[in-house]
Amino acid sequence: MIKTLISKQARIFIALSVLISVFWLNACMESTAGTVTAAPEVKNQKPAALSSEKTIYTDQELWTSSLKKKQLKQPAFAFVKADPSLPNVLLMGGPISVGYTPSVREELAGLANVYRIPASGGDTKSALKNLEKWLAGSHWKVIHFNWGMNDLKRRKKTESGETPPNRVMVEQYANNLEQIVSKLEKSAESLIWASTTIIPDSAKSRVAGDEVIYNQAALEVIEKHPAVKLDDQYSLSRNNPEDQKPGSVSFKKEGQQRQGLQVANSIKNVLGE
Repeated sequence: MIKTLISKQARIFIALSVLISVFWLNACMESTAGTVTAAPEVKNQKPAALSSEKTIYTDQELWTSSLKKKQLKQPAFAFVKADPSLPNVLLMGGPISVGYTPSVREELAGLANVYRIPASGGDTKSALKNLEKWLAGSHWKVIHFNWGMNDLKRRKKTESGETPPNRVMVEQYANNLEQIVSKLEKSAESLIWASTTIIPDSAKSRVAGDEVIYNQAALEVIEKHPAVKLDDQYSLSRNNPEDQKPGSVSFKKEGQQRQGLQVANSIKNVLGE
C-alpha cells in the first residue's frame, strides 16, 4: 500500500515537473518573440565600390570611347588604374574642375582612387541629363561637385543692347541643384560642394557679381542638406586674384595647383586622413 502511494506521488511529481517545464519554456518564447537581435558592428569596412559590371570607370575602352578627341590628350581625362584597397572619389563639375583634377590626384596618391566625369560638366541642365551615366551605377566614398560658372554665363547681347539673361536663371539653377544633390546623396557616403570661383571685371560672356548671387542660391540649397560639406573655392580665388588668367575665369597652372590642394584637403578631412 505504501509502495503504491509512493509510486502515485512519484508519477504526480514527474507530471507536475513536465508541466512546469513546458510552461516556463512557453513563457520564455513569448518574452523574446518581439526582440530583434542587433547586427554586429561592422569593423574595417571595405571602400565604397564601383559597379561590378563594366562601366566607363572600370573599362578603359568604354572610358576612351566616351571622350571627345581633344580630351584624350588632357591629363584630367586619363584612365584611372584603381587600387581596390583604396576608397573611390568622384570629381564632378565644369571646366575649372578639369584644371584642378591632376593636382587632386597627386595630393591623394596612395589615399584614394580619384576619378572625374568624362566631360567638362556643362551647366546644371546638362548635369541632370547626364547624371545617371556619370554615376555609372556605382556607390562612391566621396563625391566632390560644383556647377555654376556655366549656368551664370550670359547669352549674346540683344539688338536693343540690353544686358542679356543668364544661360540658366538663378531660380532654375537652385531648383536644378536641389535635384542634383538629392540624387547624389543616394550614390555616395559623403558629399562636398565647391563654391563657384570669382568673375573678374574683364571676363567675357559673364558679369562680375553674378557668382555671388549664384553662390548664395547654392548655399541656401546646401543648407537644406546638413551632411554636405563645403569647399570654399570662391574665397580661395578672391584671395588670390593673381591665379587667374587675364580677362578670363580660367586659372593659371599655379592657381589650379592651389585649388587642387584645397580640394584634396577637403576630401582628406572627410576620409579622416
